[in-house]
Amino acid sequence: MGATTPQRAVSGSALAVGADAGEALLSLDDLTSLQRLTSFTAHEVRNPLAAMRAMVQLALATDDDDRRQELLRKVIYSIDDLSQFLTELVSLAGVQESMLVRLDVRPVIVEVMRLFAVQADLLNVRMTMRVPEGLPPVWGNAPLLRHAIMNLVKNSMEAMPRGGALTIAVKHLSDRNSVCIAIRDTGAGIPEERRTRLFTGVPDGRRGTGIGLPFVHHVITQVHRGTLRFESRVGVGTTFYLELLPATAPLAPGRPG
Repeated sequence: MGATTPQRAVSGSALAVGADAGEALLSLDDLTSLQRLTSFTAHEVRNPLAAMRAMVQLALATDDDDRRQELLRKVIYSIDDLSQFLTELVSLAGVQESMLVRLDVRPVIVEVMRLFAVQADLLNVRMTMRVPEGLPPVWGNAPLLRHAIMNLVKNSMEAMPRGGALTIAVKHLSDRNSVCIAIRDTGAGIPEERRTRLFTGVPDGRRGTGIGLPFVHHVITQVHRGTLRFESRVGVGTTFYLELLPATAPLAPGRPG
């Protein structure tokens, strides 16, 4: 679990960009990375766009002015979220030293719940949030953590096309020195044959790019230095556990953050 997509090594192979031989060369490995980044960006942009489309459709269909205004405000919030994420994505190419800050996970989860409220209503999914008082802050990056949780919530929604329950619960695990975010659904569950490929990005014949869960794994394990695991029973549901470092001590030097 957590394996990355295999990269094919190409020794000495490059493509010249432009007619001038002195211009930069773009290696085939660079092209592969660019293709993966493009797929990832398209995947992450598609999620909020789908949410905004659903909200606009509901706004057009309702005769209630207050309801219409509420839906349009949610569209504006979603546009702001998407803009913030794209800004953060660009910053990933730069210096990493300030990526993690002391972060309260509650507002991040509230934002995700707000974004998916319309889809939950349409799919008859009951969403519940359980975040106790007194949780320690974590070392985190709010836009990236929010999009990681969004991916998991989206997957849960898709696993419950006929309705169900989705719960996001947070606990401080003092014995593990972590803050654990559990995302639990009552959906179809993950078939055994898919579980070993879940975080690899290897296509398995399902719809989609296969980028979402590898992105979640990278954000949690590489950017946040946490752990990601799951439990699933076919026909019963799935729970993903995101364990993050509490911000009770300074980050160790020399590590991304």
